[in-house]
Amino acid sequence: MNLIVKMNIRTKLVFILILLIFLGCKREVRLPYYTINNDFLQYVYFKEGSYWIYKNEHNGSHDSCTLIYPPNVGPAKPEGLGYTYEVITTGFISKFLSNSEILASPDFDFAIFEEIDSHSLISIRTSMSIGQKYTFNGAVIEQVALYDSIIINDSIFKNVIQTRVAQPYNLQDSIFYSYFFAKNIGLIKFEKTYLNTDTTWSLLRYHVVQ
Repeated sequence: MNLIVKMNIRTKLVFILILLIFLGCKREVRLPYYTINNDFLQYVYFKEGSYWIYKNEHNGSHDSCTLIYPPNVGPAKPEGLGYTYEVITTGFISKFLSNSEILASPDFDFAIFEEIDSHSLISIRTSMSIGQKYTFNGAVIEQVALYDSIIINDSIFKNVIQTRVAQPYNLQDSIFYSYFFAKNIGLIKFEKTYLNTDTTWSLLRYHVVQ
């Protein structure tokens, strides 16, 4: 009889211990993971060995844009968003571009191309409607046009997306950007307007690795 009582007590203690361990364990929540749309990557993702040579249309100077290091591909888990996403970072040696980030999200993919002296956001996912606008960190981004082909510096580029960005600057002013991206080539034209100053870079030559 005493043996049975001891076994019951031991069984209860084991049960209580298992229950405490179970309650003390935190279940790992698996967050949704979003990857970057492959078609979008054809416009903005390039590997080591790629370079682009641009011409400044106002003063005739040239700029050679090359990758500083191979693109870094990995997941990101920002606090409070409730999901994780793929992100690709790239650094450039250039007169007007310093680095870029390509990111996925539940609604669309976008790329942030940072200038030497400021930054601007470019969203060029092909699933966005032409004329569609949205706001990101105060900047108004618009998908302006999708061209079957466009001629720049006597070269024909196909499948070109134009995006326009109005970014607040110095409280009352805005900087206006216009970007032209060609599929499998990248940035082919960049226009920047601030007050009465215009800057335009257009692609002369390139070599891309994807």
